[in-house]
Amino acid sequence: MSAPRKAFAVAAGIAMFGAAVALLAAVAHIPKPVLDDGLGPRMLPALVAGFLLVLAMGFTQAAWQGRVPDAVNDPEEAPDPGGLARAGWLVAGLVTLFCLLAFTGVGLAGMAGFALFAKAFGSRSFPHALLIGAILTLVVWALFDQLLGVQLGGLIHVGSWRLG
Repeated sequence: MSAPRKAFAVAAGIAMFGAAVALLAAVAHIPKPVLDDGLGPRMLPALVAGFLLVLAMGFTQAAWQGRVPDAVNDPEEAPDPGGLARAGWLVAGLVTLFCLLAFTGVGLAGMAGFALFAKAFGSRSFPHALLIGAILTLVVWALFDQLLGVQLGGLIHVGSWRLG
């Protein structure tokens, strides 16, 4: 790794470290609920900030030692073919997710969005991606609704029929 690239990588690691510390400081300002059992509005941001802090420290150490890979010069890191089509599938997944969310609920919107995202990343079986999307959406919805008490809306609602 050349000296300018090493200096840039170290600076980027220090910036990531600073951002993680700032995020931890911001988490400290989130009001603590009256009935706090540990799983409150501060837990997940604190976990994410702590994880980012550990990653930033590891990246900075690796950059300082010159062990950060330079993907620009790696022949195996060439762009995948069909990049524009992949971007189109990602946009289609986002649009589908946001458009269906209000009309069908979190379950169907998440399932359809996941299947389109999976297609963008090379999934060959759309029904398989729909099934995995349905399972993951159900797990995430149950985690938020049942464990954390965060209301994401109905799992599935079509017209006047609702589930969850």
